Amino acid sequence: MTPKPTCHPDRRHYAKGMCISCYKKLRYDSDPAYREREKARIREAAKAWAKKKRMEDPAWNAARQREFRKKHPEKFNFMMAKFYWKKLSLEDRKKLIEEAEK
Repeated sequence: MTPKPTCHPDRRHYAKGMCISCYKKLRYDSDPAYREREKARIREAAKAWAKKKRMEDPAWNAARQREFRKKHPEKFNFMMAKFYWKKLSLEDRKKLIEEAEK
C-alpha cells in the first residue's frame, strides 16, 4: 500500500511524505539551482506557446501588438527607432546625429 501524503491526504504520494505540488513548491523554495532551471523551462514554454499562437492566429498577434502600443507608447517608439536605426547605413546615421546636434 502506498503512503498517504501528510499535506493533502486525498492526493497521491509523490516524495518525502508530500503530494507533487507541495514537494515541488518546497524544492522550488529551498533549491536555487532547481528554481533557476524551472524558471528557464517555464520561460521557454511561454515563448514556444506565444510563437505557436502567433503563427496560428495572426489576428491575435495584431491585437496584442496594438494593445502594447496603446499601453506603452514610449517603449514602442524606442523599439521602432532601434529597428530603423539598424537599417540605416553608417553615413545616414552620422547625418542624423549631426542634425540632432544642431
